[in-house]
Amino acid sequence: MTEARGGPGRRPSPALGAEELRRLVRVDVLVAGISAAAAVAAVAVLAIGRLGVLSETAAATVAVAVGAVVGAACCFQFGSGPRVLWRDRLIVIAPVFLVAAPAIVGLHDLGAGPVVAMLSGAAGFGAAVLLGGAYAARRR
Repeated sequence: MTEARGGPGRRPSPALGAEELRRLVRVDVLVAGISAAAAVAAVAVLAIGRLGVLSETAAATVAVAVGAVVGAACCFQFGSGPRVLWRDRLIVIAPVFLVAAPAIVGLHDLGAGPVVAMLSGAAGFGAAVLLGGAYAARRR
């Protein structure tokens, strides 16, 4: 790859020291792990609602709330890091797409109608774009 196309020769080095980078990675992994666990919990709550242990409306409300909190936390953590490292920190955004499915099902259960189709398409398209970007970044 040539330097004119943004290859390795032109990639800026992060302005972070080794310890700051380690802290950023630790926080990123922690946020991603907790968010992924919350996504699994949202699916479990929806399943409990379907089984009748909890009302479907309450289960849907919990799933939507968990989706909103996970989305906000992941986007904040991703955006708060150094801009030059955004391509390398997609692990923080991945749980947003994991929690999108139960949140969209919860919205449907709450009677969202066409909004569910729009959000589902947006989540799928966003995941595809980020996956493509991550794949392209790793091939260089």
